[in-house]
Amino acid sequence: PAGHARDVAAPAALRVGVIGCGPSGLIVLKECLDRGFACTAFEQGSRIGGAFATAYEGAQLTSSSIITAFGCHSDGREASPTFWSAEDYVQYLQAFERRFGLTKHVQCGSTVEAARRDEHGAWIVDVVVGGEGGEQHTFDALAVCSGLHQECPVLSPRC
Repeated sequence: PAGHARDVAAPAALRVGVIGCGPSGLIVLKECLDRGFACTAFEQGSRIGGAFATAYEGAQLTSSSIITAFGCHSDGREASPTFWSAEDYVQYLQAFERRFGLTKHVQCGSTVEAARRDEHGAWIVDVVVGGEGGEQHTFDALAVCSGLHQECPVLSPRC
């Protein structure tokens, strides 16, 4: 019969944009997807990992794998924690990305040039892909996970 809950259209999923695919961007992406949100993540580099993906050769993390690993993703070596190299950590993050099906939600080689709110409160995000041509995306929420050593994208003062 009309008027029952099953006759009411399901609300649209919250659209979430994530800027940066280092550790914080990846965990935000996973948690948002787990909650049923429609997500797109933008990574400026050619692969995930943030600053770790572009670290100098031989760079070593200063926190052990037991502290650095996500609680929801083991590398299987808890009995013998180690200090990962930056490349080992990127490989760990790539395994995390594959395990939780994040890859299809990540756009590598995408630079967020600006983000602003429209008159309805949605985020309008300007993205340059592959160094040429721009795209515009609209989101209900925006997570800026670009790390401490990056310039923040230009955000509208109407935050």
